[in-house]
Formats: sequence, structure tokens, C-alpha cells
Amino acid sequence: MPDVRQTARERLARERGVTTKDWGNRIPQLTFEVIRAVDTLEELEVMGRRMANNLYDMSGFGPKDVNVKHVYDGFSPMVWEWVEAFGFCDYGEAPTWCQPENIGLGKANVLNASGGNLGNGRIHGFSHVLETAMQMMGTAGERQIANPKAAVCETGPFNSASCFSCTND
Repeated sequence: MPDVRQTARERLARERGVTTKDWGNRIPQLTFEVIRAVDTLEELEVMGRRMANNLYDMSGFGPKDVNVKHVYDGFSPMVWEWVEAFGFCDYGEAPTWCQPENIGLGKANVLNASGGNLGNGRIHGFSHVLETAMQMMGTAGERQIANPKAAVCETGPFNSASCFSCTND
């Protein structure tokens, strides 16, 4: 299994016997291959669901318990993938579920209360971490979700994602 801490450039250099002192001369001649993590949308869905199930197994609560929801939205379609993976809606229902009348502030399923990456800059999930903390501490001001009990925060795209959960207990 490849060392995930290595970049593609480092791994290819090692495989081809190039040392770091040679990088300036030889690396540009290397051809870079696409590193396949998953092939299909179905595999991405399985991976996302596995991550969500692991999170719920460790936290002791499930999607119905979560009232603070933040998912990565660096690209709009990713929102659909994550709300389905975390079980906030069934597979195939995300386009309908993710409508302002359902996910807007003050609605039944507030999602990305701060506006998310699309609303405040694409900084790879940090805004979700910050907003989750503010919501759980009750310091989100006019964006504050009433009575925050359990949160799920997912911070990355498809196959490089991370997530955490927290409660007010």
C-alpha cells in the first residue's frame, strides 16, 4: 500500500530511482499518472457511507439526532453526495432535500449555516469547523441554530474527506 503521506511526485521519483537532489534535473521529464482512489460514483457513495457509518458507530447517535449539519461544498454536487452519505436523506433525494425551504436558516434541516465554502470562501472545510464550534457554543449570532444538540461536520471532497461529530453533553 502506498504511503499516503507522500505526494504523487515523491512516489514517482522514488519508483524511478530519482533522489531529491536530482529533482531539479529529472523530475520534469517524469510522466505523472492519475492515482486511482475510486473509479465510479457508486464507489464514492460506498466510501462516503462507510465514513458516515464509522462516525455514527463511534459517536453513539445517528442522522436523525443531528441538528447541526455542515458538509463540504467546494463544488455544489458534493453537497448532494454528503447529505445522502450521512443519511440526512435517502439516496437519490438530495436534489429535493437540498432546497432553501428545507435547509435555510430557521428551517427543519439547516445545512451549512455560515453559507459554507461557496458562501464565504473555499478554504477546504475550515469554515465548517469554525461554524460547528460556534453553533455548539451558542455564539453564532443571527445564524444560531435553536437548541444545538448534536453536530456532524464533514470537511473535504469525496476521497480526501474528514469528519467529526460533537454534542452539547
